[in-house]
Amino acid sequence: MKKVKIIIIILLSIISSLVIGFASWYFFINKTLLIKNFDEMIVVPVFSEYQNDKLDICYGSKFNCKKLDYTITSDVDISVLGNYTVTYQYNYGNKSETLTQSVKIVDEEKPVITTNGAIKVCNNGKIISDNFEAIDNYDGDLTSKINYLNDNGDYLEVIDSSGNTTRILVEAIVGDDVSPSITLTGGTVYLKVGGTYKEPGYKASDNCDGDITSSIKVTNNINNKKTGNYQVTYTVKDSSGNEKKVIRKVNVFKKNSVVTPTNKTIYLTFDDGPCSYTGKLLKILNEYNVKATFFVTNQFPAYQKYIKEAYLAGHSIGVHTYSHNFSIYKSVESYFNDLNKMNAIIKKQTGSESRLVRFPGGSSNTVSRKYKKGIMKTLANELESRGYSYFDWNLGSGDTDGLNTRSKVANNVIKKLNNQTRMVLMHDIKSYSVEAVRDIIEYGLSHGYNFQAININSPTYHHTINN
Repeated sequence: MKKVKIIIIILLSIISSLVIGFASWYFFINKTLLIKNFDEMIVVPVFSEYQNDKLDICYGSKFNCKKLDYTITSDVDISVLGNYTVTYQYNYGNKSETLTQSVKIVDEEKPVITTNGAIKVCNNGKIISDNFEAIDNYDGDLTSKINYLNDNGDYLEVIDSSGNTTRILVEAIVGDDVSPSITLTGGTVYLKVGGTYKEPGYKASDNCDGDITSSIKVTNNINNKKTGNYQVTYTVKDSSGNEKKVIRKVNVFKKNSVVTPTNKTIYLTFDDGPCSYTGKLLKILNEYNVKATFFVTNQFPAYQKYIKEAYLAGHSIGVHTYSHNFSIYKSVESYFNDLNKMNAIIKKQTGSESRLVRFPGGSSNTVSRKYKKGIMKTLANELESRGYSYFDWNLGSGDTDGLNTRSKVANNVIKKLNNQTRMVLMHDIKSYSVEAVRDIIEYGLSHGYNFQAININSPTYHHTINN
């Protein structure tokens, strides 16, 4: 029996040695791939520190695993919210493998609202004060996104682009005592007797209700059959009952007979300025006490001051064009939009709009055909119906037609006077034309001519309209 026990013990010892040996052989000989510190999907707060090199890969046995190098390809931008991809590539044995990781950059931080005193709020909940702001870590300034809430208290609330919401309790003053505003297009309307009043346009806005143009009530006392001063009244109320009223003047007129000048009258007219030469021209005119007419543009905005200077010196100011772009002849609307812009500048410089007009290219121009057939006839009639007078000329100085010296321009004008009344077209944007004015004035004064500025009743010398 003792022998049997010894044999059993020996057999168990042999078996144990074999098992241990086999296990050792298995762990040292059987190799595998081990991956640590890897998640297929991770979430990272925007702007936070982020490293994508924490992955640990090794190849071998449990007790003898060799760490593998890998390369990283990543499009992650921690400053921009979104979903990104990181790719890890590694080699072992004769194999090349990749691991793909999704990275989501998120914003979980709430905006911050700060206030300074009570908030003023309209009855409709629109905030009308500006003593608050909202700043978000990602979206920046969200002040314009703040909403007022009345929910068992007065609150300001803002939500950022990620849905993070901030709400704070505030003191609110609810109500509106500010009247709306009404803006009129254009100023006084001049209406020829028998003509039809055409509304230039209007708009109304309110601090609480926004655009309330549709709520304006328009009334007038115009009698287009009788000369006189009339008015159009525009009235509007906002939702809180605040009222605003403005008035447009309407002048119904019967055009007077044309003033007939003496047989030897010279109307010096200057187009396309004011510009850098206009100041010199004004000095020459002042030296001889001669009055002229300036059909002005806004081609050289820096010299708008000469409009005022010319006006204060007793010269007449007329509208030529704001842009001097012939595309204004596309439509009646585009022409008058241009005219009104120039008249706004004239009013700023002189205190009133001008009723004197000269078409770019004159009423006989044909370039307008390129933009709209028949537009010049339409505009000529429309100007008259709106109380304007347009003026062409009966003597061209030639200063834009190849005569480019003082003597050539002066001689061309002088030889064409012929003891008649002349409306002379010149351009103060030409230095030689400005210099020629002195010679023309001296000749005119010494030969019995008088010089006049144009007014609304001056002869118009209309050309034949070709479009």
